[in-house]
Formats: sequence, structure tokens, C-alpha cells
Amino acid sequence: FPLEIFSSVKSCLPKDFLIGMRITGTEWENNGINENEATIFAKELEKIWCHYVCFSSGGNTHNPKIPWGPNYQVHLAIKNKKNTKMIVRTVGMITDPVYTIFIINRDADVVAMVRAFFI
Repeated sequence: FPLEIFSSVKSCLPKDFLIGMRITGTEWENNGINENEATIFAKELEKIWCHYVCFSSGGNTHNPKIPWGPNYQVHLAIKNKKNTKMIVRTVGMITDPVYTIFIINRDADVVAMVRAFFI
């Protein structure tokens, strides 16, 4: 269903309009989306000309065991950067602007930071 929505939205936009999607990379529990399923979904998005994907996690199941901590979702970007040619954005308690340079040089193409500005 989300692939159909993406395709429908994309068909309404100019061909050169860049569009992407933020997806769940894992639910952190057995009955939710896992990293392998997220990678499969990202590959399907790439097939229908998704330009970028942002990996977040948790929040769609009842009892996720989220390992909160600095950069805790960056590993999701790493896996998917290796498996797609899309631009990959990462999030996840990234608070050190200097460390983002390391992330961009190795793990992701784009880093989204919010908490650093609230601290």
C-alpha cells in the first residue's frame, strides 16, 4: 500500500521533482518491521524512483525495546546505503555537529539533527 501511495504522489509531480520517504528501519521487537524488511522496502522504493530514504525506528508497536543513546539509529542507514543507490538520511539522537562529518563520510549522505538545537 505505501508503494502505491508513493507512486500516485510521484505521478502528480514534475519528473525532475525530488521526492523521498521516511521509513521505519526496525520496530525493536519481534512482531514489528525488522531491518531486513526495511531494506527490501527501500529497494522497492528505489525501483519506483524514490530519490532518498530516511531511516527512523520504533513507534508503531506496543512494547519496543529501543536502545536509546547517541546515534542509535545510524546503523540503519549504514545497511541501506550498502544496499541501494538512493540518498540515505539518518536520524537518532545525533547531537554533535562535528560527529556528523564522520557519519556523512562513512555511514549516510544526510544527517537530520534537531536535539542539538534544543539542548
